[in-house]
Amino acid sequence: MAKETITVFDSQGQPREIPRAEFMEQALPKLLAAAWNDANMLSQQITFALGEGMHAGVADAARRLDELDGGSERSKVLLAAVEFQNGGQEAAENALRETLAKHGESAVAVINLARVRAGRGDQNEAEQLLERALQLDPNQENALGWRCQLLQERSGDPAVLEFLQGWRETPGHWRARLWLASHWMRTGQIDEGLEEMRLCIADSSRDPAAFLSASAELGKAGCLEELAAWVGPYFDERRHRPETGFNLMQALLQLQRRDEALAVFKRMAALNLAPLVPALTQFAKALGVEAPTPPQVAPGVPAQAQPSQAGQAAGGAQQQLEIRLFVIQGPVWGQGIGAQWLIPEKAADAPIVAFAGFADATLNVTKDAPAPQIDEVRNRLSRALPMYLCEALWLRTQARTDVIVPILPGGAFVVTGQLWPAETLLKGRPENQKPKFLIQGSLTKDDGGLGVELIAYDGKTSKEVHRIAVTGLKSLSGVSVRLEQELVDWLETQGVARAAQTGVLGRVLGGSAAGSGGGADDITVAPPPASHDQHLLALASLLSQAIPAIGLGSRENIPDERALVEACMALARTQPRSSIARAIAACSILLSIRYGSTSVDKQKDEMAAWIEADRADDGVLRLLSPALLLRLGKKDKSDAAKAALLASPGASESYRRWLGDVKA
Repeated sequence: MAKETITVFDSQGQPREIPRAEFMEQALPKLLAAAWNDANMLSQQITFALGEGMHAGVADAARRLDELDGGSERSKVLLAAVEFQNGGQEAAENALRETLAKHGESAVAVINLARVRAGRGDQNEAEQLLERALQLDPNQENALGWRCQLLQERSGDPAVLEFLQGWRETPGHWRARLWLASHWMRTGQIDEGLEEMRLCIADSSRDPAAFLSASAELGKAGCLEELAAWVGPYFDERRHRPETGFNLMQALLQLQRRDEALAVFKRMAALNLAPLVPALTQFAKALGVEAPTPPQVAPGVPAQAQPSQAGQAAGGAQQQLEIRLFVIQGPVWGQGIGAQWLIPEKAADAPIVAFAGFADATLNVTKDAPAPQIDEVRNRLSRALPMYLCEALWLRTQARTDVIVPILPGGAFVVTGQLWPAETLLKGRPENQKPKFLIQGSLTKDDGGLGVELIAYDGKTSKEVHRIAVTGLKSLSGVSVRLEQELVDWLETQGVARAAQTGVLGRVLGGSAAGSGGGADDITVAPPPASHDQHLLALASLLSQAIPAIGLGSRENIPDERALVEACMALARTQPRSSIARAIAACSILLSIRYGSTSVDKQKDEMAAWIEADRADDGVLRLLSPALLLRLGKKDKSDAAKAALLASPGASESYRRWLGDVKA
């Protein structure tokens, strides 16, 4: 039974309870209205409402999302869920069959259709669809749970255990193994539980909720050494649930490993998230260190958030958001692939240039003006342009770079009409990560046309030091070329030198400063001006994939997964000489595998064919082939490629270490 209140958190991280009826009548309509033109934010609000049993209040919103999303799988699944909960069983089934016909099968869509068919009395088809969902994704939580429920109802707990024991024997069926581990531990069979947990802990870390469950079971069983040894190496405060970090810190403290607990504490405190402050304050006392101070909400940044992150009660005039600042170091595709040898090495004392998501000045409106319409192209450019400049400076100057991406709980992106206070963006950075310059940007529009303005701030004082304005444009197409040129020119006057073309790929195998093999451009070569717009689309697509891949959002919230992957593959098709284009395509495929995609098999097959065609080339796909082939399920070919590359006499030490880490 649902509780009678909704929990919200104020800007100090303190919980407040709002009566459910009051929230639904007053707060929910405001939240939906604020998200009406933003598909990602609207999806978050609908998902929250469904989870709280407020389906009656989001019927119009679900239809609006379907309109905004152009009939994506995400929108159809949510529309079906809302229709079904509101009694529209036929409409729910129609929505799901439409998405299956348009987008192909996915475990999420199929299991939802199974639920609808069961609700309409067709248990036989429902169970056939359930089996199909498990074929598509053997770790789909709802499908696996329903299968276990049916077995328990028909044959009791022994049948469930027998099924899970058989199911977990197939490689990759990690969720069944995790559930078995939990069962054994709860029934006192600790050794059996630990063995199952040991075998699935790495895979469970891909799913933040499952990873939290694993840490909790280990803690409850008193297996603190195992918790520290198994959870610690995989815990990432940026993508895992904070409770997992709390469980890890508690275990380390009980084991009297204070320094390790303190290191986890510092990482979590650096996130600067108000809801974590009460728990972190308690850990600060245990560690004997200063408690974190609640972050200040950035002034003048209008937005709406998930109700659980709202800052004021439902009757308030505006609800403040808890916005997370997600930081990506260097090129986004470099992080997604996880191959440090792929990008130029930087000196430890190299200056840092930090970028932040751009503002869209057209969103600034007067108090009484109608709400501005969000332009999807400008929305995408607000992320893609700083990501491109971050990539360009890392590859073609001596600077280290990173980009700060504001996101909402659940992974939705934030675009504001105003610049962020520089102090807010720089607060909490470790001393060795303090930038020499922070670069913000604003997309502008006036009677003279469109434009982009870059504003540079001193990283120590947060004072503005320089502006670059590109204005009077008929369109923003190709603007990234000019922004890069003018920014690099100015930075050179500030002591941030251009980097020589170092032949990064050539040094991996050949030990020379030459370019990569097969006539391909080196990774440091800028994309041709004519391809910049396509390059920006691919970078924005990678970011949308990265959010669910690292656990900051759900795959179900991706508006059109195939379109994101296809944008990256298309770049590589049209730029066959470009090593960056191939790296972007490879990263897209790896991210899709990481978050459990079942919708891009065609693109995966195409990538496998590219690797096969390029195996005589010392280009980026051959160099990445052991990892790519392994993730594509071609272990034998992966092992052969790895052996051949390890046998290369000129293979660099960093590349050899990376190859050694490529394993199932």
